Amino acid sequence: MKYIKESAIIFGITMIGEFLNRLLPLPVPAGVYGLFLLLLLLCTKVLKLEAIEATGNFLLDTMPIMFIPASVGLIDSYDAMKAILIPLIVTCLISTVVVMGVTGKVTEFMVKLLKKNETNAGEESMSVLQESLYFGFVISLAAYLIGCWLKKKVGWAILNPLLVAVVIVIAVLQLLHVDYASYNNSAKYISYLLTPATVCLAIPLYKQLELLKQNFLSVIISITSGVAASTGSIFLLCTLFGVEH
Repeated sequence: MKYIKESAIIFGITMIGEFLNRLLPLPVPAGVYGLFLLLLLLCTKVLKLEAIEATGNFLLDTMPIMFIPASVGLIDSYDAMKAILIPLIVTCLISTVVVMGVTGKVTEFMVKLLKKNETNAGEESMSVLQESLYFGFVISLAAYLIGCWLKKKVGWAILNPLLVAVVIVIAVLQLLHVDYASYNNSAKYISYLLTPATVCLAIPLYKQLELLKQNFLSVIISITSGVAASTGSIFLLCTLFGVEH
């Protein structure tokens, strides 16, 4: 009963977020509206953390799995991306490294600066698979568990469970000649949980609220720097490779 009640609260806030997304003329996703609404309810003590923490933590723990169906959808876009595949991969890799480096360094600089200031101041079988309501769901979960096992076993940073899961699922679909539409017919239900999981990001934000208040300026400047670095590096690399869209 506890989990039903917590799920009802989280999905209810998610639904309000969807209403706000439709009503307000702002380019803000429903999940973000829900996130701030939940954070507001927690901060004002209207809603207690214990009332949604268990289910919220479950959604956060399983959040990477929810990206698998959409990521596997790249197989349907391969023909369109084939001509610019290498520039696209290089752009993604370099821009990711640039964003991580810039954001990290800016954060480090701002924290040191603020601390200093504080100191100074203070076939039939294939047909069955294609028609199955559980095939995409099960294979996504299994692939993610394999990714987690590999990451724990080998310890390589590149073996991100989400990345490994996407590669495994694509390989299995190609091997079994199952198209993406058939896979996504059941896997799409995993993606439905992504919005309420985004809403639940308010839980760790609430838990770290005092720390965020202390480093508010550092966080804002770091996020802004990261966005600027991402936009700038992608634009420059796309211009360099002649990618028009």
